[in-house]
Amino acid sequence: MKLVQAHYTRDEVKLLIAEAVQRAVKQDREVHAQILRSMPVLTSQSNQHLIEKPARLRRILERELSPVDNENIVDTDVDPGLPDGDFEFEVSEHYCVGKLKWHRKNFRLFRTRDQVTDGGQRGKELSKEVRSRPRRMNAAFLDWLLSHQDKIPEKCKEVKVCFAGTIYYSRPLFETRMRYMYYDGRSYCGSSVDFDTWFSKDYSFAEYCL
Repeated sequence: MKLVQAHYTRDEVKLLIAEAVQRAVKQDREVHAQILRSMPVLTSQSNQHLIEKPARLRRILERELSPVDNENIVDTDVDPGLPDGDFEFEVSEHYCVGKLKWHRKNFRLFRTRDQVTDGGQRGKELSKEVRSRPRRMNAAFLDWLLSHQDKIPEKCKEVKVCFAGTIYYSRPLFETRMRYMYYDGRSYCGSSVDFDTWFSKDYSFAEYCL
C-alpha cells in the first residue's frame, strides 16, 4: 500500500483503512485489525487532518501494520486472580482499558500527597483518590507482570506496588482489598492489602501513561 497522493477524500481514506484491515486479518494479526477498525477517522470530523495530511495517515497505518509482538500485548479485560487465592473475595471493581502494548517507559509509580509529606495515609482516606485516577492499572496487569518478571522496572524492587484498578470485597469478612506485588530478594511475589491499612511511603500505585 503506497500513499503518494497530496490529498485524500474521506471515501478514499475509508478504502485505505479497509485494505489495511484485510491485510491484518490475512496475516492473522487480529489485534491490529481491531485497532484499525476502531480508527475514529471514519466518523469524526475532528480527524480531518488525517485526510488533509496523508503523510500523517501513512505513519499511522504503517505503525498499525508493523509486526505484532504478542509477548508485549497486555489484555486488561481478562478476569484477574483473587487475593491470595481466597475465594471468599469477589471482584467489586475492575477498571479495564482493553489491550495495551507494554512499554517500560509508560510505567509510572504514584503516591498521594499525604504519603509524601506526612509519611503515610490511612487507606480509607486515600481510597477515593487512587481509585479515580484514569491511568490506574488493574490486577490483570499485575498478573501479566508477575508472569513476565523480566519486564518489571528496577524501581519496583524498592516498594510495594499496588494495582488500584481492581478492588475486591469479601462479604463474610466485610473487607475491601487490592492486590500488590513486592520483591523478596529473588523474585516478585503477589499479595493483597485491605483499605484499613496505613499506607506509608513503602506503598506506591501503578499507572500506565499512554
